Amino acid sequence: MDEIRNWAFSICSAAICGAVMNIILPEGSTQKIFKSVFCVFFLCCVISPLLTLDFLNEKNFFAALEIEDADENSLESGFYEPSARIMEEEIRTKTENILRSENVEFGNISVRVNILESGGIEINEFSIAVYDIPESVKEKIGNETGLIPEVKIIGESF
Repeated sequence: MDEIRNWAFSICSAAICGAVMNIILPEGSTQKIFKSVFCVFFLCCVISPLLTLDFLNEKNFFAALEIEDADENSLESGFYEPSARIMEEEIRTKTENILRSENVEFGNISVRVNILESGGIEINEFSIAVYDIPESVKEKIGNETGLIPEVKIIGESF
């Protein structure tokens, strides 16, 4: 805190001295040169504390801005979880729309997505429970979603 107080006092003193010198000097080229030199000097006074800061030292006032290290896994899962859920819902919705447009009766559409440690998203399961599905509809679903679903025929035992 003392450093900040000393810095502010130095700036105020330099400003007062500059104002007095500006009043004392006669009009003309000497005053113009003085103003230019004073501006450079005043700028140096303002930025001088930034040149002496130790950014790695915890005492410096920027240390208060540091964020505590959080658990890396919790951050990643919190970030990737919504993406995985959106992907599941998008696959489910596209498949449902195709089945309805093709008048295919279906039961359950199952999509399960897993978040890998590397941050990638892996689709564990993509299955459709239907009574009957033409091969062309399976291909259409594959083209729209990029995945070929596992088809479970309702009424058959597995």
